[in-house]
Amino acid sequence: PLALGTGAALMSTALMFSIPEKAQAESASFYFDRAYKKGEEGDHYGAMSDYNKAIEIDSGDHISFYNRGLSKIHLNDHYGAISDFNRAIDLNATYAQFFADRGLSKRAIKDYQGALLDYNKAIEIDSNYRVAYFNRGNLKGDNLDDSYGAISDYIKSIKIDPAHFQSYRNRGIQKQKIGDMKGACSDWEKASELGDVVAEKVVKENC
Repeated sequence: PLALGTGAALMSTALMFSIPEKAQAESASFYFDRAYKKGEEGDHYGAMSDYNKAIEIDSGDHISFYNRGLSKIHLNDHYGAISDFNRAIDLNATYAQFFADRGLSKRAIKDYQGALLDYNKAIEIDSNYRVAYFNRGNLKGDNLDDSYGAISDYIKSIKIDPAHFQSYRNRGIQKQKIGDMKGACSDWEKASELGDVVAEKVVKENC
């Protein structure tokens, strides 16, 4: 998951001090920027608190709902995250990330078909969104007993980003499941070449 920023640099301390305290407190963008910074620093409780305030001021900001959902993912509150992603999508359904990250949370609560539909929608919006292919491949291979479908998604993920070693590693796992050990070893060796220490160990043990 990747939080979306405002596109502008955060206010400097000097600028913040130059703004009247009341104006700061009434500004949704002030709380949004502070929440974003807290999230970047790993303070997800603090980020969520500030997104709450930003949303109280501007309940139509889809990015605040989405980013608060990401904070909830980090805090393992997937039902809460799904609720926020639902609201973000209601407000603006043009972001592939909104659907892909809702799929992540649906998978976490074992709503596998719901997750699949969300990954499909993310790819429909952005056919070059590698993360959606990779996560859909993981879902198919690990939860839907569809190794061939998973391999197909990893192929697409690799086509978009040939240096993504996790796609090679996981494609190797699915090839192993269907009995293609030669193909599996080839993928693990490629992942190892790209710096995957896990795949390097797998190659030594299995190839």
